[in-house]
Amino acid sequence: MKVLTLRQHSPHASLLGELLGPDFEVRGVADVKKDSLDADVLVTTHLSPDEASAATAKLVHVPGAGYEGVAWNSLPDGCIGANVFCHEVPIAEYVLHAALSRVFAQHRPGALSDKTWPRAYLQREFRGELYGARMTIVGTGHIGQEVAKRAQAFGVATTGINRSGRAAAHFDTTAPIERIDEFLAQTDILVLCCPLDDTTRHLFDRERLARLPSTSLLINVARGGVIEEQALYEALRDQRIGAAVLDVWYQYPKTVDDDMAPSRYPFAELPNVSMTPHISGWSRGLLDRRYREIAENIRRLKQGDALANVIWPKR
Repeated sequence: MKVLTLRQHSPHASLLGELLGPDFEVRGVADVKKDSLDADVLVTTHLSPDEASAATAKLVHVPGAGYEGVAWNSLPDGCIGANVFCHEVPIAEYVLHAALSRVFAQHRPGALSDKTWPRAYLQREFRGELYGARMTIVGTGHIGQEVAKRAQAFGVATTGINRSGRAAAHFDTTAPIERIDEFLAQTDILVLCCPLDDTTRHLFDRERLARLPSTSLLINVARGGVIEEQALYEALRDQRIGAAVLDVWYQYPKTVDDDMAPSRYPFAELPNVSMTPHISGWSRGLLDRRYREIAENIRRLKQGDALANVIWPKR
């Protein structure tokens, strides 16, 4: 069985090959062309319509949770799509770190010397607390539940927003997406960890962002497109939102030589914005966990068994 890992995932072919063993041919393809997609399995986060229609794969496996970059409707009949998680714990830790960093924002670490210690001690400022804060989490899946579990340990009240309003573990309250506006005005910390699709693209536009308190903290570990780009920049620039921690963006490079900013707007100039390069789930051990699950799914495909985390065809 032939397996290709594509583009930025091409360096991981050796890891997947070790996990699958000698019965599988695994190769990385950094420079993807339509005539280079002849394989049983493609491991990728992006396939254009032309690439998808040229593929012969029985399985397209996304090596992460987000799958909006694949033109699923253009894949050949009978092709299955699957994704994988394993990143919810490091992302949840990132979110809590972001929230705690905001609490301690006015206290910059530094050495205490005979010159700085007296003033630092006698004129120290009161800081905030996470205890008693109200956190609204959009998305109650793997990531949302891990965030809520950790937030509750700090005494944070958690509200989960999902499509159905169905209850989920570790949330004090859950509500359907249609009721989201009811909760925003009482939100201290807004965490976005939902998928990006037609129902969530620009879910937060200018009007919805305006419902947040001016002291609120927004943490986006979902996708940039969940928030309208210009509206977010202007709300932060004008301090209609207290602060934001942004790990997901609007423009992504294809190579390290691309001359490209993460947004069309200068978020880096704003003092109330923390920017990270899509690293919230990028922890040591992540690749091994993910590729073990991918390898198991590929073995299931070869054996004719049911696959895990099937996302295409839609059920």
